[in-house]
Amino acid sequence: MPKFFAPEKPKVRIRDRALVYWDFDSVNPYGWNVDLREWDNFIETEVYKRMPEPSHEQFKVFAEVSNNQVLGKLQDLNWSIWGGDSDMVHHALSESGQETDDSAVFLITANASHAELIGWLRDDGVLVYLMAPSTADEVLISAVGKKRWINLDGLPGLPVVFRLDSPFGF
Repeated sequence: MPKFFAPEKPKVRIRDRALVYWDFDSVNPYGWNVDLREWDNFIETEVYKRMPEPSHEQFKVFAEVSNNQVLGKLQDLNWSIWGGDSDMVHHALSESGQETDDSAVFLITANASHAELIGWLRDDGVLVYLMAPSTADEVLISAVGKKRWINLDGLPGLPVVFRLDSPFGF
């Protein structure tokens, strides 16, 4: 059979732009003396499990906090430091919007208001993952779905929050 009659194989969409945005005001180690390298290693491992060799990657922290010691430690770990919440929304929309089919956004947040941001990104065709503790608002987790939620429970310094809706009280 001539080649021009052969059925074309569907193209697999490979995303190779990893954009990691950490809302440090809503998810951060309790106590400023926690070694942030373990957090950094966990985050990088989870990103690279899903995107083994991204051609472009950005790791950004968005914080209103002005603790220079902590922010300095994050900079030493190659995180870019930016302003607070509104900066994160702006960066996520503008940077992923440049190449939506190639982008995967990893949001590290427990702020339920970011469920709307997740919706906007998904509507634009961006693959979105959420890194959040199990105490994050269910609206936020359901915005990405359980398959794209990466649980942060167990990281050092993550505060334990007791939940009234749990049969165990936490």
